[in-house]
Amino acid sequence: MMQTDSDQQTRLAIVGFGLIGRRHAEAIKAAPRVKLAAVVEPEGSASRDAVDPSVAVFADITQMLDDTRPDGVIVASPTTLHISHARHCIQAGVPALIEKPISDDLEAAQELTREAAQTNVELLVGHHRRFNPIIQRAYHLIRSGEVGEIRAINTVCWFYKPDYYFDNAPWRKKKGAGPVSVNLIHDVDLMRYFCGEVVAVQAQFAGAKRGYENEDGQHRVALELGVHVGREPGVSVNAAEYLFYWRKRGFDFGPGPSCLETRGRSGLVEPDAI
Repeated sequence: MMQTDSDQQTRLAIVGFGLIGRRHAEAIKAAPRVKLAAVVEPEGSASRDAVDPSVAVFADITQMLDDTRPDGVIVASPTTLHISHARHCIQAGVPALIEKPISDDLEAAQELTREAAQTNVELLVGHHRRFNPIIQRAYHLIRSGEVGEIRAINTVCWFYKPDYYFDNAPWRKKKGAGPVSVNLIHDVDLMRYFCGEVVAVQAQFAGAKRGYENEDGQHRVALELGVHVGREPGVSVNAAEYLFYWRKRGFDFGPGPSCLETRGRSGLVEPDAI
């Protein structure tokens, strides 16, 4: 029987089969015409046991790319490995979805995106909240000018990570893997999505409460954004300030109440949930 284009499956590979890698695997399993072709996970890793026996498992990404040649790769490895794994994909000419943050090193991230552009290999960072219907509605209200010229954005978020969150994955104790870079980055991305790129940053940091390399304390961050709402796309005016407060809350687990407000001269957009 001849196979049509609509019958063909998109073959994806996952690099890193921890908590997020497994969620990607579940999504792939539930999606029509998508197949998990391979997983990359180090030898001796307990996460290997969670891989479906029908899926090929490799210890090395280069071997996986050579042997499997997937249509795309999901990079869900620890943050400090994102650049290395994504670069292998670029060199192999394979598109990659990289879990956020793209890197813990700004210059390395910029160089990676330049390499992708030069070789015409598609890269996408996993800022999935942009596609939430609530966020899409807020975006269109803001960009349509319905709330008027944007004057300020304010958001308050609460995170608490219990000890086992770090103990179960020791890489989360290292630089670049704390709640701010892993969780807060969602909110920073939404601010960029609503109002433009960050042009200036002011921050206060209370210190690491657990003594890890990464942040685990109280923070206050002010971001100046280039606002281009109600103007031609791509034109930015440094006219908004984004205030973010992050506090460790020891009496609860998981994210608590969050507030994300975008205020204009004639209205306010406040998504009910993010």
